[in-house]
Amino acid sequence: MKWKTHKKITLEVCRYFGLEAERIAEASITPDIAPDYALYGNTHRRKRRVKHHGDVLENAYNYLRLARYSYVNGSDYTRVLGRAVHYLQDYAVSSKRGFLFIKFSDDYLHDVKESEVANQPVPFDAISEADKTVCYPHEFISKASRIKPSGDPEVAMYNATYLTALAIKLVIDPDIPDDLDRLRVYRVTGYVFAFLPLLFILKSLFFIPISLVSSYLIYWMNPARNLKKDMDWLNGKID
Repeated sequence: MKWKTHKKITLEVCRYFGLEAERIAEASITPDIAPDYALYGNTHRRKRRVKHHGDVLENAYNYLRLARYSYVNGSDYTRVLGRAVHYLQDYAVSSKRGFLFIKFSDDYLHDVKESEVANQPVPFDAISEADKTVCYPHEFISKASRIKPSGDPEVAMYNATYLTALAIKLVIDPDIPDDLDRLRVYRVTGYVFAFLPLLFILKSLFFIPISLVSSYLIYWMNPARNLKKDMDWLNGKID
């Protein structure tokens, strides 16, 4: 996505939420100026530039966590928030072509699509729709992943604006689960029920695999897992 498009979307969304629009808009182009790098490989680890298209939601979410931490603690959150929305905006635009299941990136098509998206107005209905969407912190990646990158300029602009607004709301005014106050109860009961299948091991070692799997599934299904993530997010806590 072109810099002017990043700035245009970020400006309008930040103005809607009453934030420091100019600063965050300028920060929204920093991943192109000062790229992120990550280590890849097991035996021979190499440093590569983090991609801005495709599987980027985890990277964006990590920046949102940092932004929330800074926001709650009264620190400057604009830089990391700008970097987060950059990845979300790029994610919304698809520049792939191919046939059936064979898809590949096309640099020329990428430039064409970015130019077409740049000509689109910022859809304010996407901002208001995101503002009305209930999205708890632990749900963000799953909800964002349901929105697929699009080669249609109008759809791509709508999705980029929607994701930007959803992300910014998650940082400054996250939705709070109704049962958040039951976190302690869920954790205690979850541990108890997760422990019960292990008692079958006392009867026979044959039950070891079944008991371990059952205990893990009970633990995994416990609402406390997600509520703990939401609680940490609300308090601006980073593990």
